[in-house]
Amino acid sequence: MARIGMAAFGTIGHEVVSHWTLYGDTRTIGGMTLAQFLAVLDDALTKVRAVEALDTQATVARASRDTALKVLDRALVRYRDGVSSEAGRNSEQARTLPRIRPRRSSGGGGAAPTSPPGV
Repeated sequence: MARIGMAAFGTIGHEVVSHWTLYGDTRTIGGMTLAQFLAVLDDALTKVRAVEALDTQATVARASRDTALKVLDRALVRYRDGVSSEAGRNSEQARTLPRIRPRRSSGGGGAAPTSPPGV
């Protein structure tokens, strides 16, 4: 990986362009022209911006997913409570309801997961 942080790439790249222009924008330095350097700089900064945009989209998607899971959890609980209320807590319908949350073991295995596996 590069020796400088992501945020500094654009600033340093543009500082190099300014320096190169003062030093001689028609010179070949380090085996490349200023135009070649500008192409490398533009390519790198375009990719950095693309990753930043994807990171933002992923953050928004995770927040949306978390909200949807909370709504689903409340709907599952409402269904469970509704079946128990309508059919009776000890009814066959209530006893055969799917388990909404895993049982906590008495062995101290930690807290039950808060979201479905793979989420």
